[in-house]
Order: sequence, then C-alpha cells, then structure tokens
Amino acid sequence: MENVSPISPVEALVSSIVRESDKYPRNYSHPVTYGVGGFRTRAEYVPSIAFRTAVVACLCSMKHQGDVVGIMVTASHNLYRDNGVKITNTLSEAVASKWNSFLNQIVNADSADELTMCLYRLFEKTGIELNTMPHTVVARDTRPSSPQCVDAILDAFKVCKAAYEDFGLLTTPQLHYIVKAYHTLDTPESIGTPTERGYYEKLARGFLSMMEGRASRGTLYIDAANGVGALKLKPLLAFLDEDVLQVKIINDSVDNPERLNYQCGTDFVKTQQKPPIGIQFSKHQRCACFDGDGDRLVYFSCGIRCFHLLDGDKIAALFTIFLLDLIRAAGLELKIGVVQTAYANGSSTTFFQKSLKVPVVFVSPGPKNLQQGCQAYDIGVCFEANGHGTVIFSPSARATIMNYEVSSPAQFSALRMIKNFMALANQSSGDALANMLLVEAVLCHKNWTLKEWNQLYTELPNFLIRCEVNDPSKFTTMDAERRLVTPEGMQAKVDALVAKYTNGRAFVRSSATEEAVRVYAEASTRAEAEDLALHIADAIH
Repeated sequence: MENVSPISPVEALVSSIVRESDKYPRNYSHPVTYGVGGFRTRAEYVPSIAFRTAVVACLCSMKHQGDVVGIMVTASHNLYRDNGVKITNTLSEAVASKWNSFLNQIVNADSADELTMCLYRLFEKTGIELNTMPHTVVARDTRPSSPQCVDAILDAFKVCKAAYEDFGLLTTPQLHYIVKAYHTLDTPESIGTPTERGYYEKLARGFLSMMEGRASRGTLYIDAANGVGALKLKPLLAFLDEDVLQVKIINDSVDNPERLNYQCGTDFVKTQQKPPIGIQFSKHQRCACFDGDGDRLVYFSCGIRCFHLLDGDKIAALFTIFLLDLIRAAGLELKIGVVQTAYANGSSTTFFQKSLKVPVVFVSPGPKNLQQGCQAYDIGVCFEANGHGTVIFSPSARATIMNYEVSSPAQFSALRMIKNFMALANQSSGDALANMLLVEAVLCHKNWTLKEWNQLYTELPNFLIRCEVNDPSKFTTMDAERRLVTPEGMQAKVDALVAKYTNGRAFVRSSATEEAVRVYAEASTRAEAEDLALHIADAIH
C-alpha cells in the first residue's frame, strides 16, 4: 500500500484559504493597487479584494506575535457606488511596504493556482510560523455595500482561525485609535481603552480640560457629508457639556446612501470652492465639514458674494501658532516642524517659513508619508490641504513634556495646556472629530473668529481639476510628486505654461484613489489659476 505524506499545517491553511476564496471570486479584469487610501474601486469588486486583504492581515498579525491588525471598509470621499478596504496597523513604513507588495500580488491573483503560489511565496519570504493566533478587528462606514464586504472579511478571519472583533459602524480614525489602544494597552504609553466608548472618553477629557472655564462662541454648523461622521458625532457630543460647545449637524442623512458625499463634504467644498447643499447661512456663521469616513476636516464661512475656506493649511497654521506660544510660555526647548504636500498653498508655505520661522518639509500625499515626515521634529504638524492631518508628538517630546518641572504658575498653565492638546490630538491618524475639538478650543483661547483666523495669510488663488485618462499609471513623478518624470517631455510643457502666469505654480499627478490624474494650479487671480489648469489639462490629452 502506497504511503501518503501528511500535509503540513501551512499546506492545510493555504488549501483552506484558496477553497474559501471561491465564495468571493475575482470579478475585476484590471489590476488594483494598494495606495494611500488602501484599495478603492467600484463596490461590486470589493468583496473579493476584502477577503484576500483580510487573509494578509491575519498573516501579518501572525508574523508579528499576534499584534492587532485592523481593516476599515470605506471609500472615504468617493460617492456611494464605490467602496474599498484599508489596513490599519502600527508597522513601520518599511515593513508595511513589504506587506503591501504581498497584498498586491495576492489580491490580483487571477486563478486558484496563482493564489496558491502567492500564498506559498508569502510564507517562504516571511517565515511565518503557525503557532501564534492572529488578532484582528474590522469596522465599516455607511455604504450599502459595506456589510457584504465585512462578511467576506469575517470569513477570512474564520478560515485563518483569528481572534477578531467586528466593531460595526466607525469612522476610520476611530478604528485607528482602537488598533493603537490595543498596542499600548497596559503600558506607560497607553492612550486609552480600545473601545468606541474609550475613544469618546479620551476626546472628552482632553477637550473639557482645554476648555475649563471657557465656552465656544455661538453654534458650530457641521456638514457631516451624510456619512458615518454624523452617526459618531452625536454620541461624542453626549460626553461634552452643551454649554461649552453647541453644534448643529447638517447633511446627516445616512439612511439615503446616494446622498453620501453628494454635493457636500470636504472634497466637494475644497474642490468646488463653495458651500455644501442643505445649509442656510447667516453672517459670521461658523461652519465645518467632514468627509464620508470622518478623517478630513475643513472650516468655511460665506456671505452674499463671498466664500472663505479654511482648509488643512489654515488648520496647520492655527495649531502651529498655538503650540509655539505655549512652548515659549512653558520654557520648553522643543523643535516644531510642518509637513506639507504639493497641494499646500504657496502662501501657507511662505507663512510658515518666513513669518513663523518654522521649517517645512514636503512629502508625497498620504497619511503614512505625512507621519514619516514628522520624524525629523519633536512636534510635527502634518496636514494636507484637503483637511487630512494631525499633530504628532515624538516619544522623546512626550517624555520631556510629561517630566518637565515648571518654575512658575505661568509655566504650569502652559504645560498643562500642551498636555491637554497632546491628549486630544489623534496620534495615529487624521481625525475630523478630534481636530474639530482642537480648532474650537484654540479659537476660544485665542478669542478669534473665523475672520481673524483666516487673516493669518492670504491664499494664492488656486484651481484643481480631475482629468480622466486612458492610463493614469504612465504619469510618474519626483520631488514629493511636484514634478513629472513621465510622460517624457510633459513636465517641460507644464513649465512653459506656468511661466506665462504671475505667481504661477502647477503640478500633475495620478490619483491614488481614482482612475484619473489631477491638475493643480496657482496664479495671481482665480481666473488665471483656472486658465492655467485647463491649458495643462489640454496638454495632457
């Protein structure tokens, strides 16, 4: 009788994964790539992507001694017909990049044999041993396709025998918080309890401490983009004192999925340079808006013939000024730096460098790139113009702040405020809820209106357009994505067009979340900025 060799545990797991993946066959012919927003595409393609992404998340957790890895189901500011998945973890950029490479191969495997081969390759390259149980968490936004994607993820968790938690509806920053809270649990660096309630408690403590004896001026009107941010703002407000902050939520129709991000939310307000639908204005009204998954924030106000946007650049300026004042008052020696992307308005960069004497570094768009740029500073203020960003305190800065001995009541007061700011700022992700509370607290301390905040500097008029092209991948860049490498000769055309305009600046980059390229232009007038952008778009086509 012929002997049959028993299959190894790795072979058994790979076989189970491939067999389970048949429930979620690849139904997209084009390759998908994990970008700064994770995977993002039409909703009908996402269950297959979600299942395979969850498998890689489990294997990553196994490799790293059962560290918690999260998966967020969202397409952020895209309309409801799209969806996506994004992994949240605390890995370094270099390690995460290696796993993203495995992820792209596995998600794009177009047959059972190829998927099997990709999984074996991952085991071989990483040396994963199956003696550690993976620990995973998942959450989703309000899109109608999200529950089916979560089902696929849970099937992957089960086949990989993971310990998992399904947190249901959350904002993306809330899931980031939960993952980081797990990693720091029962350590001196603990940021709080890894639950949704723990998130609200942390923000409420920081905000109410900053606002002690103070109250915001009037009502803050928030456009919640008809997304999950509307659902999560309401319980947060229950932890606050309504005498300290009064909020009226606009565009909170989460039961009508087609309204998600439609003519509302940060991307609409930023790109269209006009207010969202559904909001009635009065003079000096203070308004803010979120995006669909609650990680971006911008403020705005408008009158009969004017619209004033206070975007991520202006938020970064507000926070930087506040922290510089506090650091001086406390007598601390800490280096603050600002991290920006190509989309930052040129006037903001000049303001930081010349008026505030603060160094600025440019990075490619994306949360990981922003956070990596902060590593050169004790305190990194990292924001994209679209409203995504946060303030990162380095471990050494945190230790200095927590152990600093003051020598006067004024220093004590300033140090206490820095600690409260540090506690409120989301250290792992851009967070519309946390940043909104920080803006409100800082404006209150400065006794500023939006008009006074907006007068910090005058933005150069700018224009951003989206151009559909046959192959966005052919547009490659350098210098933090501010200059084109390919197509050959295209950057020279851009330079020639820019030279024709006073205060002209422009760049072209492929979108990481859409099948398109984006053209950004600045000039001395709005009309010239629009004209420059349109001429570049013509050159592209």
